[in-house]
This record gives sequence, C-alpha cells and structure tokens, in this order.
Amino acid sequence: MVMHVYDYVKDGDGNACMDWLSFLEAIGHVSRIKDLPSQAVLSANNFMNICELMDRLELLNLTLDDFMAEHPPKHGHEDPFHIKLESCILLMFYTLEKKAAAQKASAAAAKLALAKAAVGNGNSADK
Repeated sequence: MVMHVYDYVKDGDGNACMDWLSFLEAIGHVSRIKDLPSQAVLSANNFMNICELMDRLELLNLTLDDFMAEHPPKHGHEDPFHIKLESCILLMFYTLEKKAAAQKASAAAAKLALAKAAVGNGNSADK
C-alpha cells in the first residue's frame, strides 16, 4: 500500500480547520491504517466490542499495543471497512470519555485540596 501526503495548507504557523467531509474522510483513513483487533479476535476473547477490551486492558495495566502484539492481525482475515470504522469511532469516543473523566476527577481533587488548605489556614471557603 502506498500512501501519499498532500500538504494543502502551506502556512504552517496558521491554524487550519477541517470541514466536516474532510474530518469524516480522515477518520476513514485512520480506521483503515490503525491496527485494531478484528471482531473474530474480540469474540474469541469474549469481548463484545473494543470498549470492553479496553476496560479489561486497563484493569490489567496493559495497552492496546500489548494486546495487538499478542494477537497480530492476519492478512486476509480483516474486518470489512464499516466494521473497522465502527471500532475506530468507538475507540475514539472511549478515549475521549476516559480523558474527560480523568480531567473531571483531577479538577475535583484540586478543588478539595484548595478547600482543605483554606480550612487549615482558618479561612472559610464560603467567604
């Protein structure tokens, strides 16, 4: 497979936004290129989808790359594009949810630490 890269944005210092169609096309390219476990591999390991796999890997303190090293993709046994695309989108939303939850927990911990510090200094958080 040969991949061509075209740089349509010549100004590297400026911010560029993708239009909706380009964004969808990019997700399609990522899902085609990214090695993800096939539905057969997920089923053989008793997972309904990639999110269940990611939850288990997190409990075992492993990464998706660790799993893929143990279960390399077999040529000719790949899922159809729409299945790979679904897994890729599920993985993206799973990752975004986990990061959002971690940021929320971090913000709550910081707020609690500030409240404890204010109480420890004799200041009330309500003032």
